[in-house]
Formats: sequence, C-alpha cells, structure tokens
Amino acid sequence: MRNASDPGADRWGPAVAFAVPRPEPAEFDPRAAAARALRVAPAAVGLARLDGPASQARLWRAGLRGDDRAPVVVKRHRSAGPAVREARALRDVATNLPAGRAPRLVLDASHHGWLAMSWVPGETPGAGGGARGGSDLGADVDAAVGAALRRLHRGAAAPDPLDLADAWERRSRALGRELQAASAPIGAEESVHLAARLATSRAVVVAWIGAERSPRVPCHRDLAPRNLRVQRRGDRLAVGLVDFAHARADLALVDVARWCNERGGWDERAASAFWRGYGRAPDAATGAALAAVCVHDAVAAIAWGARHDDPERIALGRRAIVAVTEAAVR
Repeated sequence: MRNASDPGADRWGPAVAFAVPRPEPAEFDPRAAAARALRVAPAAVGLARLDGPASQARLWRAGLRGDDRAPVVVKRHRSAGPAVREARALRDVATNLPAGRAPRLVLDASHHGWLAMSWVPGETPGAGGGARGGSDLGADVDAAVGAALRRLHRGAAAPDPLDLADAWERRSRALGRELQAASAPIGAEESVHLAARLATSRAVVVAWIGAERSPRVPCHRDLAPRNLRVQRRGDRLAVGLVDFAHARADLALVDVARWCNERGGWDERAASAFWRGYGRAPDAATGAALAAVCVHDAVAAIAWGARHDDPERIALGRRAIVAVTEAAVR
C-alpha cells in the first residue's frame, strides 16, 4: 500500500474489527464498504485511489468529507483467500507493533474478498523519485527499520507442527521447480546457475536453522521501501509498516534479507545502522545464513518476475545475486 505524509492521521487509534455477515453485492462498491467501516452514510465518505496498474489488490483511502483525522484504507483482493490471510496477519502479526506503526483491522469482510484497516501515517521513501526508493535511504532509516523488526520479531508466533528446517527445505525445492518452469527471459544457462546457487543456499540455511535452533517469529515478509512509512518527530525518526498481505510466522532472516535486497544491497554504513537498530550484530555463521537467504529471495524475485512478465522484479533479483556474490551483505 502507498500513502503520502499525513500529519493529522496519527491521532487514529486502535479499533476493534467487526465482521460482515450479510452477502456482498456482485459489484464491489468501495464507498459503501468505507461507509460500513466508518459507520456513516456513503454520501459522507471521501475516497482516493491508492493502487497502481501493477498492484495485486485495489486500495482506497477513505475518510469523512471535510474531516481527515481518522481515515481508513479499504482493500479489495482478487479473491477471498488472500483477504482471509491478510486479516489473520493483521490480528496475529501487525499487532506486535504499536498502533500508528502498523495497520489495525477495522472491518473484516475477508470472506467476501475485502477488508478495512486503519491508516498508517508517514512518508514513503523514494516517493519523489526512483521506483524502489533505495537511492535516498539514509542510515537513520536503516536503523529505524532494524528497530521495527526487533520489536516485531520479539512477538509470539503461533506454533507450527512442521519443523522450520523441513519447511525451508520444502520451500527451497518448490522454488527450484518454479525456476525450472519459468520461461523467457530466463535462459537455460542462467536457470542452471540459479538452481546451483539455490541448492547451495538451501544447505547453508537448513544447517544454520538446525545448529541455532532458530524459532519462527512474526515476520512481515515483504519489507521494501514502498511498504515503509517514515515518521519524523523533531530529531527522532521511526518507521511504520504497511501491507501485511504476506505476513506470517517465519525465519527472522527472511525479513532482513528482503530488506537488504529491496533496498539495493548494504554497504558497511547501512548494515551497521540496521544492526544497531536491531540490537545485535550477526556472528559469522548468521551472516553466512543471511547471505544464503538473500540468494533464495533473489531467485524467488526472478522466478516471480518471469511468471508475471515483470522485468523490474527480474532486474532486482539479478542485482541481489550480484550483491551477494560481491559480499555486499555484511
């Protein structure tokens, strides 16, 4: 999700979500949905479209006309499954961050494919230039991201009967099959190279999970500049996180690797700032595991880009592979 700076919106506090039992109309009406979330008449609602042409869901910012202090976001998924998963993530994962730093579920109509959530104020990094926003990210933003993840990862995760090392093995092998099925612009030579990198990374991560007995923690799993909201109050800077569509309990390094890849790699200054915010620097074994997870994330980006004809995503994954090869991850 994307939103611009909104100094007044931080007064929007936590809300108690309520469900929608009655059937939905065949055609989705975002104004009517927002009116139900805000508990007002549709005529009182002002709407602004937020999503772009490549978005996987439709998004609207909604508030009372003439009173923008308590806006909500209405999100319409393509089907009920992703909406149900995001509603669960908003309850189980987003609540590990303070209100105002992560959305709160306001109205749960996920079984009908949509939901409403509170607005997270702040500025999107790179909103004024650059598709990914990595070029204008300073060390203060990296430190704030580290601090946000520290808080998120300290939350409790629901138990999972599948061992995390086994889960990673299955995930990596499934990605390998997806890579094999990918068509142009991934050529045979690149596909073989990526498959080899993926197999090596799988062995490193599985061994590290076993040695460290790493548990699952609440994870965002799509940590990119576009999903940050930078909040400045004087000399203090914090970040809010939005778009919890992929969030669930997972390996903590998944969030770190996604952030590293999406921001375009780490130099020593950015890495130092992030780990300072996170509260502890990785040892050599953890650093090697992080590099391996970065490879997995990069291969996933390339495979996804090939499947969805997204050259920007493919380019991001290729850059990440080069960054890991050049030992950019510290």
